[in-house]
Amino acid sequence: MNEWEKNNDNPDPTKEAFFSNMGDMEEEIASEAIELVRHALSLVEAQYYDDAIEIFRQAIGLYAQINKLEEIKALNSKIDEIYLLKEKSFRERELEAASEIEVARDDELLRPNAENSYKDADSLIVKAIELVNEKQFNAALDTYDDAINILKNLGKNSEIEKTNELIEDCYNRKADFLRKQKSLAAGGEPSTQQAPEGELSELELKAQKIRAYEEAKRKENEVSNQAYDLIGRATELKSLRQYDESLKLFEESVSLFEEINWTNEVKKIKSMIGQVEGEKERFQFEFQQIKEREQQELEKRKQQEAQLIERANIEEQVKQQTQAEKLRKQVEKKQEDTNIQNEISEMVNRVEKLAREYEISMKKAVKKGTLVEECIYPMV
Repeated sequence: MNEWEKNNDNPDPTKEAFFSNMGDMEEEIASEAIELVRHALSLVEAQYYDDAIEIFRQAIGLYAQINKLEEIKALNSKIDEIYLLKEKSFRERELEAASEIEVARDDELLRPNAENSYKDADSLIVKAIELVNEKQFNAALDTYDDAINILKNLGKNSEIEKTNELIEDCYNRKADFLRKQKSLAAGGEPSTQQAPEGELSELELKAQKIRAYEEAKRKENEVSNQAYDLIGRATELKSLRQYDESLKLFEESVSLFEEINWTNEVKKIKSMIGQVEGEKERFQFEFQQIKEREQQELEKRKQQEAQLIERANIEEQVKQQTQAEKLRKQVEKKQEDTNIQNEISEMVNRVEKLAREYEISMKKAVKKGTLVEECIYPMV
């Protein structure tokens, strides 16, 4: 039986525990990655594309730890799709802003024509009243018809009703005039008197109402033009992300439309205000996210710089300690060499002294004819 068979017959419990722990760790990492993916998908649905991309990249990092290549490939593909969605959303917002600006400009272009047409209708009505006063009833009726056609094109139903009342008055005046003419033809005395004073007062009253109506419409046109100008400026400010200023102008335009009782325009502008407020909230949220990420990056860079500085300081301290230790050893060695040299010098001096003293003793002994008991040279 070879070694491999022995190992398989007698499994190592340490290895089994190791591989079991590895499997549990992979499952935990995979579960965490799946939770990140779910969170990122919810962010995509809410159109928070940048945050979703960041979460997907965190999930990719987890899958890379457990070598899940297919999952990594799928998430990278999803990130590419999100970039396309982000670009599409940006283009749609730009097109929407451009469309709103274009609509506002079209309204501005149409308003002068509508205003001129309305003035023409008012002029025709005033002319028709003058023709009625001059007893030119047929010409007055034709003039009223021309005015009504203009008012129909403008959708001014209330003005059409008022004009129909004037037309009815014109028919009554014409019938009264024809009865008087018929009476004269039957032998009645011609009347040289003017129309009754009450009848002239009624016509004058109608003329005054027309003039008051014209003045009211003139003021209405001025207020509406001012409101539309505010809307155009507010739309441009919105496209520049200046939401507070834009909302302020929209609110002012609503007040002007409420002043002239244009309820439909009030509803439209309030709807636009809601859209601008929503866009403002999304922009502020994205801007806050960007600021937080920038702050995190700044803190991260500061930490990295602090670590680099600390590491440099440690390396410098180690270097200084190494140099100090080297210098200390050099000083100690030099001191040791000096001590040895001093010791050698002392020994040499002592030996020389002993030798000199021995030679003196030798000379004295020779003169006396005696011998020195001990020879000093072996010790020297």
